[in-house]
Amino acid sequence: MMDQNTLKRIRDGDAKAFEQLVCTYQHEMLCIAARITGQVADAEEIRQLIFVRIWQSPEKLPHPDMFKAWLRRCVVNESISFIRQQRRKREGLLNGDVEDQHDANTMAEKESDAQHLRQALNQLEPEQRAILSLKFDQQMAVRDIGLVLEQPHTTIQSKLERAIKELRSLVSNARRSRDAQRPSPR
Repeated sequence: MMDQNTLKRIRDGDAKAFEQLVCTYQHEMLCIAARITGQVADAEEIRQLIFVRIWQSPEKLPHPDMFKAWLRRCVVNESISFIRQQRRKREGLLNGDVEDQHDANTMAEKESDAQHLRQALNQLEPEQRAILSLKFDQQMAVRDIGLVLEQPHTTIQSKLERAIKELRSLVSNARRSRDAQRPSPR
């Protein structure tokens, strides 16, 4: 929890207090954003953008008791917005062109289960990735996730169960696809 004194110092323009905030939360912010966006570089950009906004508008910082939930919510919202912007840019650039595709057989043979999982996560909706990240990466309780995302915990529980079910299905399908493409032993 960020203490009242540190937040006051940040509001007063204290660079050392701001540095303390950065050191305290930079890793957690990166983990959440990377899980949602699927890319560390994008997550770093999101994290930096949020820190810049905090530095530029410290008067908008919430009460210390709400700071951590507020910061997580900022990361989730900014990550989802970032993905939407990237999708719009990509759709605008493509204008009907087909993206380059890798040879599915070659990829399937080289993918590990971790790669299948990352790919499956990237196929989920950004909100689903956010919920999974907060639950499993940040070890948050469903009620706390509800507070961060400003949704009833029962809704979060349902969305979490659906995301896990969908994730399992995507990973299972990827494994079946990979196994089906392997040559059978003679």
